[in-house]
Amino acid sequence: MALILILWVVTLVGLLVLWTGREVRTVVGGAQGFSLAARDYLLAYSGLQEALVRLTLSDPEARWAPDGTRKTLRIDGRRLEVCVEPEHLRLNVNRAKEDALAGVLEEVGLAADEVAQAILDFKDRDNVPRPQGAEEEYYQGLTPPYRPVNRPFQVLEELLYVKGIDRDVLYRRQPPRLLDLVTLWGGRTVQPQEGEAEEEEPELKPGRSYRITVSTGRLTVMAVVVYLPHTEGVFKVRYRCEFYPR
Repeated sequence: MALILILWVVTLVGLLVLWTGREVRTVVGGAQGFSLAARDYLLAYSGLQEALVRLTLSDPEARWAPDGTRKTLRIDGRRLEVCVEPEHLRLNVNRAKEDALAGVLEEVGLAADEVAQAILDFKDRDNVPRPQGAEEEYYQGLTPPYRPVNRPFQVLEELLYVKGIDRDVLYRRQPPRLLDLVTLWGGRTVQPQEGEAEEEEPELKPGRSYRITVSTGRLTVMAVVVYLPHTEGVFKVRYRCEFYPR
């Protein structure tokens, strides 16, 4: 019963993610009897909601810029670290070529060529493995067995099923972690050239996707949202995940 109650409250907070900060803080303040994990969820989603509010404040001095600057919030006596970044600067794993994938994979310490080919094999439609890749025969030999998706990735967690990628690489605590370098929503198809200046993002741009990362110190919540200023919700959530960095 307690677990059901916790899950219900966490779901409720997710639905209320566009409320004002005061209402969500009230929910957090009333959670004294919940487990530490449940309180982390409530705090992280409160931070996510407050970031959305601060991104759209009318006062330009108080309004947050989605420029990758790490910011600090205090909610219910806890310190949260928040970062808002444009999503289009990351590498799109559905559209990138092998050499671009290998460059990102090398950054996180993986066998770049092998894992890049395994990613391409996992999402292409055929069952013919590349020289260093993996197709259905490899995955059917695992316990439990499964098949490649043979389509573009739909959520970043699907990368965990690719040969050579595990949770430590995707969610590790210390950068670089793979989750921070790749995207499925817009993004680059090639790696930036050395010395290439990244486009500054002083303000939100309609139709563009942004990544909001909130950390409680234990739990990290990450969401990709699209800025749609002329719609009722202002933001549309395209993706969301929660994880405990390893």
